[in-house]
Amino acid sequence: MFSLLIKISTRLVSAAILIVMAMGFIYLASTRSLPFLPEEGQEYSIIDDNSESDISEDQSHIDISGDNSESGNTSGENDFDIAEYLESFDSVSPSNLTKPVSEYKYDKATQKLLLYNDISALGNLTGISLDVRMGFVFAGDRIFTANLTDVTELLGGYTFTGQRDLYGNPLFSKGGAYYYLDSSSVIQPSDFSAVTDKRGFDFDIPIYLGVQDSNIKRIYYKNNPEGQKFGYYGNGRVYANYCTEAFAFTNGRGCVIRTEKGVATIEIYSDFFYEHGGNLIASGYYPPLQRGLYSIGFFYFDDGFTRVRIKNTNGTFEEALIDINGKLLRLLDDYALVSYSDSMLLVGNGMYYGYMTNNLNWVTNPVFIYAEPFLEGLAVVGTRDGKYGVIDTQGNYVIKPVFDSVIRCSGGLMAAYSESDGWSVFVKVYL
Repeated sequence: MFSLLIKISTRLVSAAILIVMAMGFIYLASTRSLPFLPEEGQEYSIIDDNSESDISEDQSHIDISGDNSESGNTSGENDFDIAEYLESFDSVSPSNLTKPVSEYKYDKATQKLLLYNDISALGNLTGISLDVRMGFVFAGDRIFTANLTDVTELLGGYTFTGQRDLYGNPLFSKGGAYYYLDSSSVIQPSDFSAVTDKRGFDFDIPIYLGVQDSNIKRIYYKNNPEGQKFGYYGNGRVYANYCTEAFAFTNGRGCVIRTEKGVATIEIYSDFFYEHGGNLIASGYYPPLQRGLYSIGFFYFDDGFTRVRIKNTNGTFEEALIDINGKLLRLLDDYALVSYSDSMLLVGNGMYYGYMTNNLNWVTNPVFIYAEPFLEGLAVVGTRDGKYGVIDTQGNYVIKPVFDSVIRCSGGLMAAYSESDGWSVFVKVYL
């Protein structure tokens, strides 16, 4: 009888313990406190006006379906006061601009974005197309310098080329020759050669991209009938020979395109000859199909990486990065590489876009419906409410997404448009 009572008591105690454990489990689950349950409303994006930190955790499965109010206006912000927002910027008169304009990567510790407080020099912009290119403002058929000085008459008969010479000067052409406008607004001849000095792209590239910094120079064979006319020569050596195209030798590396049997591939050479006598570090990759803005990242190494196309065994192509030794960087399976510039990967899944560092840490959530590559340390982004803004490489908004369109940074200038307030022009300067 005594043993039976002990068994019953033991079972009652066990049952009570199980009930307490179950109630505790339910409580923890309801508060999302269990280690294998994510916190409710977890937010990975660091896009805000004050954030300084980077995201280091593995976030390859970020939720992009939830609301992200910091990525743009909510539906209740359609009456956003643009004029009031513009007043939050430090402003400067274009004619009194004394700080040097920065054409290099934006760093808020040393640079600042100022608003021009008077753009009347551009004239009536109603119905006029506005563009910003390499530090010039093009308003309809008129051309203005960075401080909005009208140089239309001065440059009459010259054509803007969208190219830079070896010194970074934006070039105009006339009669088959090249010219640039110096700091005193005097037209000067340039020794630019379209054959050996072109930086390889068809958009207005930043001043620092593709700069020749080696004594290994591009050479051009005029009389080769097969069209393979390019190579490198320096230090008494030929570094590549009889290629379809060659690009500036930078950071100890040179990229060429070689064509065999109608198929063009990329080869990358080092300025160092290894023990086996060669200096080819990568081959068998493919060049971009286009040479526009979204092809940035090819041909030159940026922070130790360059962009290539890979042909899969099924005949399809995908894009990746390789390092200075030719080693592939593994990318995320769920996102395709869209561009690479300023050490930042722009990736997308066909619907949404986000940015990562080249060590594959997210800087922003992939929540943008429109996103451009970084240029001069700034990138234009579009949110789901159809508004546009600008972020820096830390993921912080430099211009909030409240405008109807934004023209990307080029030569230190940017422009933004709103239907309510018209055009605004910004200038990036050193502090």
